[in-house]
Amino acid sequence: MNSEKIIVMDDQGNEIEFTILFTFTNDETGRSYVLYYDETEENPAVTASIYDDEGNLFPIETAEEWDMISDIFDSFVSQDGEGGCCCGGDCDCDCDDDHECCGENGHECCCNK
Repeated sequence: MNSEKIIVMDDQGNEIEFTILFTFTNDETGRSYVLYYDETEENPAVTASIYDDEGNLFPIETAEEWDMISDIFDSFVSQDGEGGCCCGGDCDCDCDDDHECCGENGHECCCNK
């Protein structure tokens, strides 16, 4: 998943090109996830899938995974280039000069203070 685009086959066998919004790996599940959207749509919906080392896509399997992905997506959207902590601003950890969060209190932040 090093590309900016992926090709997904729909239910009718049509290939659709999507733009990758971002990818991440969750240490708890041990899975890699990709969030992507169709940039040709006026109001594109973001889709999420699990992906493997070969780039194969698999459906999200549990409500817990959807909740985790939703939280990460919400954090991504809330950053919106304005800085802040990706944990929704509730992080009380100290960031170094490069604004790399220390990960205290269970947060894996990407602070941009």
